[in-house]
Amino acid sequence: MRTNLELFALSLLIIIPICLIFLYTMHLINSKRGEFSRHHIRAIFLNAVSVTLFFTIPLNIRYGTLIKNLDKSINTLAVENWNPITTQIALIVTNIISPTNMFILTVSFGALLLLHKKCKHAILLLVSLGGGLLFEVLTKIIVHRERPVNALLTLSDYSFPSGHATMSTIFFIMVIYTYKDKITSRGLRYLFIGTNAALFFLIGLSRVYLRVHWLSDVFAGFALGIFWLTLLILVSYFIPKKYYGCLRLR
Repeated sequence: MRTNLELFALSLLIIIPICLIFLYTMHLINSKRGEFSRHHIRAIFLNAVSVTLFFTIPLNIRYGTLIKNLDKSINTLAVENWNPITTQIALIVTNIISPTNMFILTVSFGALLLLHKKCKHAILLLVSLGGGLLFEVLTKIIVHRERPVNALLTLSDYSFPSGHATMSTIFFIMVIYTYKDKITSRGLRYLFIGTNAALFFLIGLSRVYLRVHWLSDVFAGFALGIFWLTLLILVSYFIPKKYYGCLRLR
């Protein structure tokens, strides 16, 4: 095991280059297209934080003990608080993003976007979900982390990151991004955002309760989903103006 000081140094090797890249990105954007709005700055901040979290979690799992000890404690807590009613609720929640339901939700949401003439958002939906799935699968192969041995469901693939957390984060944040500004009432807007955020959060927690994932797998899935979606949104602002009419997100 590495010492805490060595682990901190390794983390800095990831965090510092990421921060420098995003500072340079902001410089390029500001020099070419004027100052970003507060919304864009928030997207850059979320992107930087999420990608940093996504890379530092497996680093700590590999060389440290803090996250692994926390994972084991939460897993034990799930065992101690098991009951059949909660388990049935967790199964219902986790199946919101089952492969079949995910396909139905994606097709339905995509059709709704096309019906509302939001072609750019429909493309973003497909690219974000498709890319998120690809990154999730590749990361599982690279990290090679085993699932908890006391899982309530039998799954054969690897554990890190949680696919349910990744895909639900992308999907429900995409819903928020598309429609939040259409809601004029501040209270209803906050309710809309909170409901969608609660959905992907509860889906992630259901995976921990069912013990098919460690807690860190789920938070890595959240981070991957946020990183990938915000990256795609930000990339649209690098497209030359002559392409904005057909490609830029509105």
